[in-house]
Amino acid sequence: MIKCIIFDLNGTLLDDYEFNIKAFQLVFKRLGLTIPHQRLDVLLGKPTSHIIEVVLKENGIEADYRALASEKVDNYMKMTAEQEVFFPDVEETLSALKDNYRIAMFTGVTRKQVDTLGGFLDHFELIVAGEEAIKPKPAPDTLLYMADKLGLRPDECVYVGDMPQDMTLARNAGMGAIGVENRMFSAGALLEGGATVVIRSLGELRELSLLRRPEKDHA
Repeated sequence: MIKCIIFDLNGTLLDDYEFNIKAFQLVFKRLGLTIPHQRLDVLLGKPTSHIIEVVLKENGIEADYRALASEKVDNYMKMTAEQEVFFPDVEETLSALKDNYRIAMFTGVTRKQVDTLGGFLDHFELIVAGEEAIKPKPAPDTLLYMADKLGLRPDECVYVGDMPQDMTLARNAGMGAIGVENRMFSAGALLEGGATVVIRSLGELRELSLLRRPEKDHA
Protein backbone atom coordinates (compact mmCIF):
# COMPACT_ATOMS: atom_id res chain seq x y z
CA MET A 1 0.00 0.00 0.00
CA ILE A 2 1.36 3.41 -0.94
CA LYS A 3 2.23 5.58 2.06
CA CYS A 4 4.47 8.27 0.57
CA ILE A 5 4.47 10.37 -2.62
CA ILE A 6 7.84 11.85 -3.66
CA PHE A 7 7.66 14.68 -6.19
CA ASP A 8 10.00 16.08 -8.76
CA LEU A 9 9.83 19.90 -8.86
CA ASN A 10 10.44 21.61 -12.21
CA GLY A 11 7.98 20.56 -14.89
CA THR A 12 5.96 18.63 -12.32
CA LEU A 13 4.93 21.19 -9.73
CA LEU A 14 6.37 24.26 -11.47
CA ASP A 15 5.54 25.32 -15.03
CA ASP A 16 8.93 26.98 -15.47
CA TYR A 17 10.63 25.24 -18.40
CA GLU A 18 11.31 28.45 -20.35
CA PHE A 19 12.70 30.23 -17.28
CA ASN A 20 15.08 27.37 -16.50
CA ILE A 21 16.37 27.13 -20.05
CA LYS A 22 16.86 30.89 -20.36
CA ALA A 23 18.64 31.04 -16.99
CA PHE A 24 21.16 28.45 -18.21
CA GLN A 25 21.57 30.12 -21.58
CA LEU A 26 22.39 33.47 -19.97
CA VAL A 27 25.26 31.85 -18.07
CA PHE A 28 26.62 30.27 -21.24
CA LYS A 29 26.13 33.46 -23.26
CA ARG A 30 28.30 35.39 -20.79
CA LEU A 31 31.01 32.80 -21.48
CA GLY A 32 30.66 33.27 -25.23
CA LEU A 33 28.55 30.17 -25.91
CA THR A 34 25.20 29.78 -27.65
CA ILE A 35 23.62 26.56 -26.39
CA PRO A 36 20.31 25.52 -28.00
CA HIS A 37 17.52 24.31 -25.77
CA GLN A 38 17.65 20.89 -27.45
CA ARG A 39 21.07 20.23 -25.87
CA LEU A 40 19.85 21.31 -22.46
CA ASP A 41 16.62 19.30 -22.72
CA VAL A 42 18.47 15.99 -22.47
CA LEU A 43 20.37 17.17 -19.39
CA LEU A 44 17.46 18.61 -17.39
CA GLY A 45 16.87 16.74 -14.16
CA LYS A 46 20.56 16.45 -13.42
CA PRO A 47 22.11 18.74 -10.74
CA THR A 48 22.55 22.30 -12.02
CA SER A 49 26.33 22.31 -11.56
CA HIS A 50 26.56 18.98 -13.42
CA ILE A 51 24.65 20.39 -16.41
CA ILE A 52 26.97 23.39 -16.56
CA GLU A 53 30.03 21.18 -16.19
CA VAL A 54 28.97 18.88 -19.05
CA VAL A 55 28.26 21.75 -21.45
CA LEU A 56 31.46 23.64 -20.67
CA LYS A 57 33.64 20.54 -20.97
CA GLU A 58 32.06 19.86 -24.36
CA ASN A 59 33.23 23.33 -25.35
CA GLY A 60 36.68 23.10 -23.78
CA ILE A 61 36.03 25.60 -20.98
CA GLU A 62 37.24 25.16 -17.38
CA ALA A 63 35.31 27.05 -14.72
CA ASP A 64 33.97 27.03 -11.16
CA TYR A 65 30.80 25.04 -11.83
CA ARG A 66 29.28 25.69 -8.40
CA ALA A 67 29.71 29.44 -8.78
CA LEU A 68 28.11 29.29 -12.22
CA ALA A 69 25.26 27.20 -10.79
CA SER A 70 24.65 29.99 -8.28
CA GLU A 71 24.67 32.51 -11.15
CA LYS A 72 22.09 30.40 -12.99
CA VAL A 73 19.85 30.44 -9.91
CA ASP A 74 20.20 34.23 -9.66
CA ASN A 75 19.11 34.52 -13.30
CA TYR A 76 16.13 32.26 -12.61
CA MET A 77 15.11 34.24 -9.53
CA LYS A 78 15.19 37.53 -11.42
CA MET A 79 13.04 36.14 -14.24
CA THR A 80 10.47 34.47 -11.98
CA ALA A 81 10.13 37.30 -9.48
CA GLU A 82 6.41 38.09 -9.17
CA GLN A 83 5.62 35.42 -11.80
CA GLU A 84 3.08 32.65 -11.21
CA VAL A 85 5.10 29.50 -11.87
CA PHE A 86 2.98 26.81 -10.22
CA PHE A 87 0.80 24.54 -12.29
CA PRO A 88 -2.93 24.93 -11.52
CA ASP A 89 -4.24 23.17 -8.40
CA VAL A 90 -0.77 22.33 -7.02
CA GLU A 91 -1.39 23.78 -3.57
CA GLU A 92 -4.87 22.27 -3.32
CA THR A 93 -3.68 18.86 -4.50
CA LEU A 94 -0.76 18.70 -2.07
CA SER A 95 -2.98 19.82 0.80
CA ALA A 96 -5.51 17.10 -0.04
CA LEU A 97 -2.90 14.39 -0.43
CA LYS A 98 -1.31 15.25 2.92
CA ASP A 99 -4.46 14.03 4.64
CA ASN A 100 -3.54 10.44 3.70
CA TYR A 101 0.07 10.35 2.52
CA ARG A 102 3.50 11.51 3.54
CA ILE A 103 4.89 14.01 1.02
CA ALA A 104 8.54 14.48 -0.04
CA MET A 105 10.55 16.02 -2.88
CA PHE A 106 13.65 15.04 -4.88
CA THR A 107 14.78 17.57 -7.48
CA GLY A 108 17.88 18.20 -9.55
CA VAL A 109 17.93 21.97 -8.97
CA THR A 110 20.02 23.58 -6.25
CA ARG A 111 18.94 24.03 -2.65
CA LYS A 112 19.24 27.80 -3.24
CA GLN A 113 16.63 27.59 -5.99
CA VAL A 114 14.38 25.30 -3.96
CA ASP A 115 14.49 27.70 -1.01
CA THR A 116 13.05 30.52 -3.14
CA LEU A 117 9.68 28.75 -2.76
CA GLY A 118 9.46 29.78 0.89
CA GLY A 119 6.36 28.61 2.74
CA PHE A 120 5.34 26.27 -0.09
CA LEU A 121 8.04 23.91 1.16
CA ASP A 122 6.04 23.32 4.35
CA HIS A 123 4.07 20.73 2.37
CA PHE A 124 7.11 18.41 2.30
CA GLU A 125 8.36 16.21 5.12
CA LEU A 126 11.71 15.62 3.38
CA ILE A 127 13.43 17.50 0.53
CA VAL A 128 16.61 16.52 -1.32
CA ALA A 129 18.02 19.07 -3.79
CA GLY A 130 20.48 18.51 -6.62
CA GLU A 131 23.78 19.01 -4.81
CA GLU A 132 22.52 16.85 -1.92
CA ALA A 133 21.81 13.83 -4.12
CA ILE A 134 23.94 10.74 -3.54
CA LYS A 135 24.04 10.17 -7.30
CA PRO A 136 22.25 12.06 -10.12
CA LYS A 137 19.05 10.75 -11.67
CA PRO A 138 18.28 8.07 -12.80
CA ALA A 139 20.51 6.30 -10.24
CA PRO A 140 18.18 5.05 -7.47
CA ASP A 141 20.48 5.79 -4.52
CA THR A 142 18.83 9.03 -3.41
CA LEU A 143 15.27 7.71 -3.57
CA LEU A 144 16.34 4.64 -1.61
CA TYR A 145 17.98 6.90 0.98
CA MET A 146 14.80 8.93 1.26
CA ALA A 147 12.60 5.88 1.75
CA ASP A 148 14.96 4.62 4.45
CA LYS A 149 15.02 8.00 6.20
CA LEU A 150 11.23 8.03 6.21
CA GLY A 151 11.18 4.49 7.63
CA LEU A 152 9.45 3.07 4.56
CA ARG A 153 10.05 0.32 2.02
CA PRO A 154 10.60 1.46 -1.56
CA ASP A 155 7.39 -0.27 -2.66
CA GLU A 156 5.47 1.91 -0.19
CA CYS A 157 6.51 5.01 -2.18
CA VAL A 158 5.77 6.45 -5.62
CA TYR A 159 7.75 9.08 -7.52
CA VAL A 160 5.93 11.69 -9.60
CA GLY A 161 7.86 13.37 -12.43
CA ASP A 162 7.59 14.79 -15.92
CA MET A 163 10.56 13.20 -17.72
CA PRO A 164 11.28 9.64 -18.91
CA GLN A 165 14.39 9.57 -16.72
CA ASP A 166 12.15 10.29 -13.71
CA MET A 167 10.19 7.16 -14.55
CA THR A 168 13.38 5.14 -14.96
CA LEU A 169 14.61 6.53 -11.64
CA ALA A 170 11.49 5.37 -9.84
CA ARG A 171 11.60 1.91 -11.40
CA ASN A 172 15.31 1.58 -10.57
CA ALA A 173 14.40 2.28 -6.94
CA GLY A 174 11.56 -0.24 -6.91
CA MET A 175 8.92 2.48 -6.60
CA GLY A 176 5.78 3.23 -8.56
CA ALA A 177 6.34 5.75 -11.36
CA ILE A 178 3.70 8.38 -12.14
CA GLY A 179 4.35 10.51 -15.21
CA VAL A 180 2.89 13.98 -15.72
CA GLU A 181 2.46 14.62 -19.45
CA ASN A 182 3.56 18.07 -20.64
CA ARG A 183 4.83 20.00 -23.65
CA MET A 184 8.22 18.28 -23.56
CA PHE A 185 7.29 14.64 -23.07
CA SER A 186 4.27 12.74 -24.31
CA ALA A 187 2.46 9.95 -22.51
CA GLY A 188 4.17 7.48 -24.86
CA ALA A 189 7.64 8.75 -23.93
CA LEU A 190 6.83 8.54 -20.22
CA LEU A 191 5.45 5.01 -20.55
CA GLU A 192 8.53 3.99 -22.50
CA GLY A 193 10.63 5.39 -19.65
CA GLY A 194 8.81 3.09 -17.23
CA ALA A 195 5.76 5.00 -16.03
CA THR A 196 3.21 2.92 -14.14
CA VAL A 197 0.55 5.45 -15.12
CA VAL A 198 0.47 8.84 -16.86
CA ILE A 199 -1.67 11.81 -15.87
CA ARG A 200 -2.27 15.16 -17.56
CA SER A 201 -2.66 17.29 -14.44
CA LEU A 202 -1.56 16.92 -10.85
CA GLY A 203 -5.14 17.00 -9.61
CA GLU A 204 -5.67 13.55 -11.09
CA LEU A 205 -3.55 12.12 -8.28
CA ARG A 206 -6.54 12.41 -5.98
CA GLU A 207 -8.45 9.89 -8.09
CA LEU A 208 -5.83 7.27 -8.94
CA SER A 209 -6.51 3.76 -7.66
CA LEU A 210 -2.73 3.43 -7.32
CA LEU A 211 -2.98 5.89 -4.44
CA ARG A 212 -5.68 4.16 -2.42
CA ARG A 213 -5.78 5.39 1.15
CA PRO A 214 -3.39 3.38 3.37
CA GLU A 215 -5.00 1.13 5.92
CA LYS A 216 -4.87 2.50 9.45
CA ASP A 217 -2.38 0.80 11.75
CA HIS A 218 -3.99 -1.15 14.54
CA ALA A 219 -2.72 -0.91 18.08
